[in-house]
Amino acid sequence: MIKQKILLVDDRPENLVALEAILEDPDCQLIKATSGQEALAYLLKNDVALVLLDVQMPEMDGFEVARLMQKNNRTRHLPIIFVTAISKDQEFVFKGYRSGAVDYLFKPVNGELLRSKVQVFLGLDRQRQQLEINLQKIQELTQRNELILKSVAEGIIGTDEAGRITFANPSARNMLIRKKKSIVGHFLHDVIFALDSSTNEEEKNLNINWEESYIFKRCLAGHEYHVENDVFVKADGNPFPVEYRARPILNEEEKFNGVVLVFQDITERKNAQEKLVQLARYDSLTGLANRALFIDLLNQSVSRSRRAKKNLALLFLDLDRFKHVNDILGHDTGDLLLKEVASRLVTCIREGDTISRLGGDEFTILLESVLAREGAIVAQKIIDAMSVPFNVQGQEIFMGISIGIATYPDFATDPENLLKCADMAMYHAKNQGRNNYQFFTPGMQQKVITIYQKCWLPVEV
Repeated sequence: MIKQKILLVDDRPENLVALEAILEDPDCQLIKATSGQEALAYLLKNDVALVLLDVQMPEMDGFEVARLMQKNNRTRHLPIIFVTAISKDQEFVFKGYRSGAVDYLFKPVNGELLRSKVQVFLGLDRQRQQLEINLQKIQELTQRNELILKSVAEGIIGTDEAGRITFANPSARNMLIRKKKSIVGHFLHDVIFALDSSTNEEEKNLNINWEESYIFKRCLAGHEYHVENDVFVKADGNPFPVEYRARPILNEEEKFNGVVLVFQDITERKNAQEKLVQLARYDSLTGLANRALFIDLLNQSVSRSRRAKKNLALLFLDLDRFKHVNDILGHDTGDLLLKEVASRLVTCIREGDTISRLGGDEFTILLESVLAREGAIVAQKIIDAMSVPFNVQGQEIFMGISIGIATYPDFATDPENLLKCADMAMYHAKNQGRNNYQFFTPGMQQKVITIYQKCWLPVEV
């Protein structure tokens, strides 16, 4: 700690020397002034712990110096001990106190008494300095915390025990599109319109009542409340997905005193999750359902058809001589052709029907609640659509398609066999000259097996 300074003020040098001898201390610095003007000039630029002030001085006496010190913010709280040889009359003493003195000593000064009094005031000054240091640290910490709260990306809202907002950082206001004055003082649920994660509609409606909300109940019990997927509503009425945590605020008596709510906009996270789902369930080239999703959809379709006691048609499609397109024009052209084929197939089915790309140039179509002849109508519609030449990167490409049709429950009563039947019917269509459709029949399986047993090489499809 910096050495404490004591200002000695007396117009007689011998008195200053006497005071200096009594108060000599290596831990203190004694500053001498021989007039009131010199003392005030020093005090305006320097900090001292205590002023020992003579009363009787020419031009400006000690009372006037003390009164001037009282009028200045820098010196008004400095302790002053009057050291005087004039009257000990009570009225005279009171005049000194009214001028700002905290104590009186009369000459000749008792050295022991003076040292004792000075040590008391030096101790008070050390406490004051420590308090100022602590206050500065608290202010720095407060400023740092405020800076952190302002800088974090998460929205932070503080409430009192009644759910009224007492604090909101910039991120919270930005996400909710609200200015500071329009959010502090309002009730939390009037601002965020949180949709509770409960599936019970009545419980959701209760969430607009603070004391009935899960946030309040959990925090009142001293627990954290965490919701991974909820919806807040911005001031403009637009909802956005959030994850949030609510924690109780406790007062000095460890009693519930409010809630701090930390939330973040998870729109990007949900978009990323949806993209992962898209990649896992949909074909990246055509955007159609992939094989994994098709199997799930086939199982669901068969189950629905079984419960409803209705028919189901599965079409298995394969492009004719697509391998030649890849070999001659390249795989990039082949990919573009597949995208065009997918677009045409979509135009040939009803809104509720399901089309998938199994891989390569193989596609499937699920037609629920249809008769066999309706499956044939769709198949012919697809063949007609494919008969129109494709124009891919300036290349005119003619493409045929072979289609196998299997119906539930006529020839298969489970998803796996239904797919096998449609696949065999498609290969039968290939064997019948391509660019046509064939229904699965009971005798088809052995016929297909016989055809491929006679071939050393795979049939060009």
